[in-house]
This record gives sequence, C-alpha cells and structure tokens, in this order.
Amino acid sequence: IFLDYNADISKDILTIAGNVAKDFKGRLSLVKLDGIRWAEHSKNFGLSGTPPGIVLEDRSTNKNYVFPQSSEITEDALRAHLQGYVDGTIQPTVKSEEIPASQDGPVYVLVGKSFESVVYDETKDVLVEFYAPWCGHCKTLAPKYDALGESFKSNSNVIIAKIDATANDTPADIQGFPTIIFYPANNKKGIAYEGERSESALAAFVRENGATFGEGAKHDEL
Repeated sequence: IFLDYNADISKDILTIAGNVAKDFKGRLSLVKLDGIRWAEHSKNFGLSGTPPGIVLEDRSTNKNYVFPQSSEITEDALRAHLQGYVDGTIQPTVKSEEIPASQDGPVYVLVGKSFESVVYDETKDVLVEFYAPWCGHCKTLAPKYDALGESFKSNSNVIIAKIDATANDTPADIQGFPTIIFYPANNKKGIAYEGERSESALAAFVRENGATFGEGAKHDEL
C-alpha cells in the first residue's frame, strides 16, 4: 500500500487493509510504503504515482494486480480484489503508456497494451527493439534503426517496432538494453538478434529469418 502519511484518509485505509488482511493471513503479506517518497517506484507496479495506491505483487510470476485507483477503497471492494487474485479470476495489470494516436515515424511505437496484438499477429514479421530512454547504446542505435524502419516501410508484411521496456510491461524477459528480438509470422516464440547493430546487418537478419521472405520456416525457437 502506497500512502500519503500526511493525509487523514491514510489512517482509514490502513484500518481497512488491516481488517481485510486478517482473512488472508498466511497467504498474503501487507506492506505499507510512503507514497510520496516512493512515488516513482509505485509507477513500476502500474500505479499513477499519486497515493493512495494498492497493488498485489506476485513475486513468483513477476505480475502485479492493481486495485483500481478510481475505485473507493472499502473492505468489501478490497476483499473482493484479493479474493479474485487467490481464485485466479482477475487478470494481472499491464503497465502501459497510452497507445500513440498515430504511427507516422519509420519505426512502429509499441506500448504494453498493444504489444501482443501487434507482435503476435501471425500474418506479420515483427522486429522489436526493447530500449530504455537512458541507454547510451540505444541512442547510438536509434538513427540506424530508424533507417531500417524506413527501408521496410513499403513492405506491409514487415513491422520494425520499438518499445520503452522501462515504461511498459511485455511478455519478454529483458535483461539488458537494447535487446532486439525478431518475431516472424511463423514463430512467435521469437529469435534473439545477437549480431552487429548496423542497418545492413539487421536488414539481412530480417530477410533471412522472415517468414514472408520464404526463409523463416527453418527457425523454430528462440
């Protein structure tokens, strides 16, 4: 629970949470944090950064279940949220930026909410760069990656995409930046790119492994 300790409502929320937590003793642990001091940290869970905010963190799956910040925090509502997690009837929260209003650039901009519908489209070969805004190597790659996107712009079967992996949840287990994974139409497990980060090398990789180029059937897994 992320709280503003200076707000009167925080005491009421703690009382509500404490009462509900008794019903889940031994299964769930209650932790409170200063929502002002840890505002940026709270955003990592899909919260707005403005307390109060309640999130259930499942460390075994690295998935989070946010109690809707637009909802009133009552014992019944919070109990239903936690019971839904225990019963497996609620879906994990996907941290996501808003879907761009337009895609005018050479590289398709993915967000958490659009990742699966675009990347797992079995009619498209999709190359994805997972980047971080602060990453120096990502900044060096950017103009080359833009040029790559421009070179495939006329091919409707190929999507050159990128996603800010610090602001959006994705199914991929990203350990460093930039990470580049290719998802051909016939292999949505993905193929990790480990080669030279040049436009020509990336283009050759896409053509060699892309299902729409007739060479992708031989690649079955990451």
